[in-house]
Amino acid sequence: RISVVVITVDISYNRPYCITKMAVQWFLYFWLLVQSFAYGQSNIASGPLTVSLNHDYSWTLTVADHGTASIAPPAVFLDGAAHTLGNGISCDNLDKSTNFQAEDVFGEYVSLNVTCTAGPSKTTVIYSIKAYVHPLGGDGNGLVVFDIAMPHGAAGLKMQEVDLMNRSPPQFAPFPAFLTTGVLKSALAMCFGEERPHMKANVGIQSISGQCTSLSGGMTVLAWEAEDSQKQQDIKSVSGFSGAVLTAANEFYLSFNRITTVSNTSYWTHGLSGEISSVPSGFVGRTMMYFSLDGMNAAVDGWGTTLRKAYNTTKNDAEDPFLQAISLWTDNGSGLNGGAWKSNSTPPTAKYGKYNQLNWSMVDADDMGEVMTDVKSTGIQPRATQIDCWWYPTTEKHPFLCGTDWTLPEKFYPNGMGGVRDQVGTPLMLYLPAVCVGDSHWSGKYNWTNTSDQGWLLPDAQHTEKFFQDLFEYGISLSKPKDPQADPWPGVWSPPMVKEAWRGTHVSGYETDFFSDLEADVPEYRTQYGVGETLLQGINAAADKFNMSVQICGGTVPHFLQSLTLNRITNARATTDYDGDQPTHDINTYHNFAAGDNGWPFWGLRMGLSKDNFWTSFENFTSLGYHGNGDQTGKNAELQAVTAVLTGIVGIGDYKNMTNATLIRRLARRDGILLKPDRPAGPMDLMLGGFINASRALPGRELGARAWSTHATVTFESPNAPEIANNPTKALVSHTGYDATLHMRVPDALKNLQHQMQWIVMGINTTISYGVRGNDLYPVPPPGMTLASRSYYDRRCNNGDTNPFTVGTGCLEKHTNYSESLFDISQKEAPCPGPGLCKNSMTLFSIYLLPSDCKTPVLLGDLDAYVSMSGYRFRLSEGKLDEVIVVGSPGETVEVSYLVPNKDSEGCGWIYKNEEVTISGTGRTMININK
Repeated sequence: RISVVVITVDISYNRPYCITKMAVQWFLYFWLLVQSFAYGQSNIASGPLTVSLNHDYSWTLTVADHGTASIAPPAVFLDGAAHTLGNGISCDNLDKSTNFQAEDVFGEYVSLNVTCTAGPSKTTVIYSIKAYVHPLGGDGNGLVVFDIAMPHGAAGLKMQEVDLMNRSPPQFAPFPAFLTTGVLKSALAMCFGEERPHMKANVGIQSISGQCTSLSGGMTVLAWEAEDSQKQQDIKSVSGFSGAVLTAANEFYLSFNRITTVSNTSYWTHGLSGEISSVPSGFVGRTMMYFSLDGMNAAVDGWGTTLRKAYNTTKNDAEDPFLQAISLWTDNGSGLNGGAWKSNSTPPTAKYGKYNQLNWSMVDADDMGEVMTDVKSTGIQPRATQIDCWWYPTTEKHPFLCGTDWTLPEKFYPNGMGGVRDQVGTPLMLYLPAVCVGDSHWSGKYNWTNTSDQGWLLPDAQHTEKFFQDLFEYGISLSKPKDPQADPWPGVWSPPMVKEAWRGTHVSGYETDFFSDLEADVPEYRTQYGVGETLLQGINAAADKFNMSVQICGGTVPHFLQSLTLNRITNARATTDYDGDQPTHDINTYHNFAAGDNGWPFWGLRMGLSKDNFWTSFENFTSLGYHGNGDQTGKNAELQAVTAVLTGIVGIGDYKNMTNATLIRRLARRDGILLKPDRPAGPMDLMLGGFINASRALPGRELGARAWSTHATVTFESPNAPEIANNPTKALVSHTGYDATLHMRVPDALKNLQHQMQWIVMGINTTISYGVRGNDLYPVPPPGMTLASRSYYDRRCNNGDTNPFTVGTGCLEKHTNYSESLFDISQKEAPCPGPGLCKNSMTLFSIYLLPSDCKTPVLLGDLDAYVSMSGYRFRLSEGKLDEVIVVGSPGETVEVSYLVPNKDSEGCGWIYKNEEVTISGTGRTMININK
């Protein structure tokens, strides 16, 4: 072989010779490039990932020091038959395989490419593996993309033996098709799939094949314990694990993965569904693998950022009141859940269909208003209300899956939805998964999907956007209060420009439900290329027209991937309903409280997370149809509340006279804005180490032990912050730390951003002693920094305390060695409010950065809040770490805690201080904490 150096020739040129000299430059560049192709390369690399093309047209992927994964030679189903290499597929000689160096949406890459022809039609199929030269994160990270291209399209792809109801059809062109041996057999494998993106974890990719490898899967995380050589390089920058994420990189709707066994050999295959009949010219299917030597969380961060940057993701999440503020919910398990209030009385009469047989008098508009009043009496103001399926007319066949109208019975809801809007005093989220077959408000107006035999309908591809525009316009007209231009949140302060923009808004959100189930049962969605995507696209376009946000309930990772380019799809469900529970609490069992288990795909794809509603205190409503046992119905109320605020939506599900004011006040500002972290809490790497007997492994997995973490940053105030805006804005919040990570990994964003920072670690059922270290956190604290830690349930420091770190009696603990324990996650459990009300234990710890020079004050924040340093409460004056802006409602008081350097101490000493800050009439007050 001959190594050839590719040279870029820099020729300065001026008109009129520009074109001629540019041509010379490009000719020299490509001539040298072509010479390198003639000699070929069989190996390419992206950081720790290496790919080799073998003589039998198979590939080998080497994953750092962990081992190799084999990829099978080309195979494809087209022209109505299966074809394999040498049996219907012929490929260029290896000497003619081409290598490219080019650039695409993921960056600069080198590639290995094989061109084949397949079937009687001699369809061109190009297999390409691209290794990216500069993956996000730099050294220690790698990105490889597996492409299969059909430049002229292909037909006859549908594999006739596939049952449309089969949730896991084979792919017509599986690539990559990994053998399940080698590094994939030893890996810890985690997937997020089925009806909602629940985590499933075990050793070896085959062990989770029945859980997520289907149309409802879409994301796999692999992990290995780091090699000793990696650990010894720098203990402060290695979590003890390596991690990788594999997903589709495009064609998200019908791309999936599955386990296939042929002649006793098992393959883990990726690609587009074998139920579609053809693909158009220019088709390219892409699967990506992002790898990080810094662990699973680093891999998820790098994978998600790579996709968000490539697809230029934007979200209107700052305008979503369900994501940004306390809200009232009527979903399954809620105290206002009409489905639980059983009744033998005759239901009201509906114009279309029938109303459900409920005890309507117990969930009428007055009751909703009373519950809202109870919540407001805590001093915290909800900003939105969700109206679930129980209130809408429907059919006996599908009492919750579809609706016939959005009207409410006048007897119990005077002025219908508009009366509800008046009673609760917030904009509403309306709910409709599908339209019922038969007479309905929408029948005869649109063309529908071929699902009438199932009792429900969705608009066909050509009518989707029009249907949802009409649907939302109808819901808005039904929801108008007595004064349509009244204050959007009566009695609640909000910045003048926010209130002005929201005036006249009565419906702010739409919820679809059973989403993956409905899509899977629409034949044309699954058999016609490009049709299935139109459902979410139409919903998003209609929501954009009316400035609404959308929640996907029952959606999965492929829907989140598709939503990378859909700005109004802002949040989705991550758990089962708040209604009943499983008897065991292990990771592989569904739980409503375990939202953090499922946090990674939401964080990576910028999707807000909902764990459904929760009760803030326990009430015995078993006689009314609620479960008297389990973690729901008010048991583990504090655990539910902390989980909600650390992961996403905080939906209050109380009934009348049961709201826990203490709990509510720890979650939000007085104006209802949530005091939340920068990202949804998710598993710490060590939580999952026990599966592979790693040296860093949280004990008690069989008991349901969990360790989740997240972080909060306080950064400079944006000039577009709603409190200082000069023009009307629907943005309820502003947080530059969160915004900075939209297209940047967290560590990269923080390097360029002046900030103060808090990590939060939550333990659930961590009853066995285990010490959490600094390098278990993500992002890993910067080298040379001292850490301070405290339990939420520790005693408070006294103002002026000059020894806050006194061993044994201090209110904070100081740590200078990252490799030693910061705290024991089994200690300092949350107190239980009563016997039998805490079936799961909880611990909660905060970690703060202390500068090594002892010259800069350290913000600790509002220690009454579960997230004391929320960037939604605090901001910095730009360029100054000691000038803190406190945000809230005028007249609201906030106790702010911080550490200042002790100039009188020898060495590096600190003084604890706190002060009560009153928010000014503008909704913000600046204080200096260096005093």
